[in-house]
Amino acid sequence: MNYLERKAIEGILEKCRVTMEGLVQTIVLSKGKSTEDYLLFYFDKPEVHGLMEEALKGGEERARAELYRELWKAYEGLRERAMVRDVQFLLPDGTVLLRLRTPHLYGDKPSQVNPVVKRALETSLPQKGFGTDGVLSGYVYAYPLKDGKGKKLGLVVFYVSLEVLRSFLKEVNPGVSYAILLKEDILQRVFTEYRHYYEEVKGLKGWVIEDPYRKLKDSAGSLSQEEEKLLRALVLESSFTRALSMPGNHALVFRSQGAYYKAIVVKIGEGDKESAVLVGMPSGADIQSISRSYTTYEVVFSLLALALSLYTYFYMRGLYSLRLSHKSLEMVLSLANAGVVVLDKGGRARFLNDTALELLGYKKEELLNKVFHDLVHYHTGPLEGCPIYRSAMKGMSYKGEDSFLKRDGNPIEVEVDVKPIRIDAFLEGVILSFYDITTRKEKEKKVYDMATHDQLTKLHNRWYAEEFFASELARAKRQGLPLSILMIDVDNFKNINDTYGHNVGDMVLKSLAQILKSSVRSYDLVARWGGEEFLILLLGDGQEEAVSIGERIRRSVESLSKEGIPKFTVSVGVASYREGDDINSLIERADKALYKAKSQGKNRVVAGE
Repeated sequence: MNYLERKAIEGILEKCRVTMEGLVQTIVLSKGKSTEDYLLFYFDKPEVHGLMEEALKGGEERARAELYRELWKAYEGLRERAMVRDVQFLLPDGTVLLRLRTPHLYGDKPSQVNPVVKRALETSLPQKGFGTDGVLSGYVYAYPLKDGKGKKLGLVVFYVSLEVLRSFLKEVNPGVSYAILLKEDILQRVFTEYRHYYEEVKGLKGWVIEDPYRKLKDSAGSLSQEEEKLLRALVLESSFTRALSMPGNHALVFRSQGAYYKAIVVKIGEGDKESAVLVGMPSGADIQSISRSYTTYEVVFSLLALALSLYTYFYMRGLYSLRLSHKSLEMVLSLANAGVVVLDKGGRARFLNDTALELLGYKKEELLNKVFHDLVHYHTGPLEGCPIYRSAMKGMSYKGEDSFLKRDGNPIEVEVDVKPIRIDAFLEGVILSFYDITTRKEKEKKVYDMATHDQLTKLHNRWYAEEFFASELARAKRQGLPLSILMIDVDNFKNINDTYGHNVGDMVLKSLAQILKSSVRSYDLVARWGGEEFLILLLGDGQEEAVSIGERIRRSVESLSKEGIPKFTVSVGVASYREGDDINSLIERADKALYKAKSQGKNRVVAGE
């Protein structure tokens, strides 16, 4: 390749570089606008504000469970439509209240490792940029949440996978290979247990590639053999390593082992601490085909850039009307990853989409024109008893949770939505859409368990106890039933911690929890009220029975002999329901009785007056 030919090729490459750079910026902008809409439609609304407010007042467990229950479907739609890897809710101090992707992980502070989140907290203004969610790299969009009076409630943070870039560009021009390289500094911001998914780029010190074998669903890895070959040739080229260290974006052409290679390097990182590059690598060829391919490449990307620019323009111009079409967007989202089945008035399947077949494990011919209820509905019984079939017969809408049976015999939990189909006022059947919510139900149960149980003793916590107590007290009043509570406190617990250490103190509390559970009936409530104090709600028992149970507990604790646990005792206060009592008056009498037991020498049971 002579000097003039090389310059011509570099000129074409430079135009392509500018186009690719514009594409990246346009994609980032459009994703930002999408997350703004999702924020408005689903996350920045009064119900969410109320739950964030509750979390700030100490009700984090309940707020977390209710937020997950309220927003999981919107999140699933975002994953399918916008490659949003995670949505997180942060409190004003930066603490994670909820991760919709992994709701059991919370309590850390992403602002310590994510400058985008840090800026949003400090400025109380929307921020976007490059970052990581602790697992994978991507774009971060952080939006402050405020109530109607401007009070700070926290942040909503969207994480969009970098794969959105690679997959989009690859689809447009499959003849070009794309790789995303990351500075190894990013590993400091990745959770330790996920760092092994990143591999050093051989021959390129200080740079890593994310999940090269695509073990994680949303990663931007998985290079083909041809792409790996191109990348190996590229990292040996001094002009490429210089391009990485120099500011700005670059277009390169070079020769290696008798073949010509081309590369476009677009920086997609932010600053020196967090940076990444998108590398476009067309395969090697002779000069003429290089010119032809890059002319085509330039035309394709120029047209694409124009289309995306027009899209962005009309998107922004039509934003107001889009917001007025909230319900339409909800419907699109609800069907994005749903199984869809059309049933006639006899309950026979006349149409099934691919998602429905995939979720149920059937081939189309195995369900088409068959009675859907007989093959798929988990519940036995006549067809007439099926709520979906009744909807088909009567032309009624139906929405609820149910169980379907897969072809392999395993049940799945589903959420179903049934709408009648009418043609010229005549009922023709129904359209059934359904989600597999098995995983969601499992996560929801886990979140609910964490929200309602004490993690050390596995007993119910105070929040759950107060809710349960209120409902049972109301029932006792209506039906005239006796009800009693025991307040149990470990004697000299501070001395146990100071003498033996907190680990032994925890063992004492767990041993006491086991004794309390075994001393009452399955329908009585045992809860950790706080610290070393426990509450038992006895349903249907008056004061005499309650004192007897308290004595049994006291004796069991006193006689406990367990290796590694010092001898300890408890004091017990008892209060029974009287006409006119509410929760506060009952607890106050039990507390006074407990205080009296302590002041009389501890290790005793005292009934409230």
